[in-house]
Amino acid sequence: MKRMILTITLILMLAGAALAESAPGGFLDVDASRAAEGFIVVRRPKKDKKLTVTVGTGAWNAEYPLDDESVTLPLQFGNGNYLIALYEASEDHPETRSLLDSLQVTVKMDNPLSCFLHPNLYVRYDSCSPWVLKAEELTAGFTDPGDRYAAISGYIVNNFAYDFIKSTMERTDALPDIQDCWEKKAGTSRDLAALSCAMLRSRGIPAMLFTGSKKDGNSYCWVVAVVDQEFILFDPTERVCASDITDLLFCLYTEALAY
Repeated sequence: MKRMILTITLILMLAGAALAESAPGGFLDVDASRAAEGFIVVRRPKKDKKLTVTVGTGAWNAEYPLDDESVTLPLQFGNGNYLIALYEASEDHPETRSLLDSLQVTVKMDNPLSCFLHPNLYVRYDSCSPWVLKAEELTAGFTDPGDRYAAISGYIVNNFAYDFIKSTMERTDALPDIQDCWEKKAGTSRDLAALSCAMLRSRGIPAMLFTGSKKDGNSYCWVVAVVDQEFILFDPTERVCASDITDLLFCLYTEALAY
């Protein structure tokens, strides 16, 4: 069976307008109705094999597992043409994959930071999430973004710990588990960073979840928040005294991606 490659260009209007309908391909089903806000939703086709989806502009690409019925993915590489591609793992050789489908989305965002104000596959939350309700409680009455940032980051540092045991068993491609981190009040660098981003985003502060690699090859995550147009680096793992600042400094020189 030949590979099916369908390319659809979605022209997203300036001033935040976007096409409302989904953009289905042969296997790939993408809802780009809110792409002007910085994200798309990819729906999983009915297939038994392991599926992955890549989202990128050519110069930069991000790969995601497509395990759930649908996933929300950020458009973190700014305005331009994005290629969304769906891959299927080989049954005999899981490490190899074949292209099932692809489509193109042309994105025009008024604010390139808008993708860091919404939940996605890496930073999961909704209005009822307990960490979102806590963020609302912590910042009640605060109108200044700097005060909101200080209240949330301070809460993370003072109430959470690093999960050393989990870190020894965590896969390098594991997704953050904010729910587990919240319940245990402890997590790995990706859990703590994702929780921080969720709480900050829920209170209107753009927060980027960065992931890179340490000298030992293990992944490492940190946060960059945008407060009053100032980029502020927040490393919750280092702040809870579970890492050395040199871990982060090394990561800053790797090909880190923001989610």
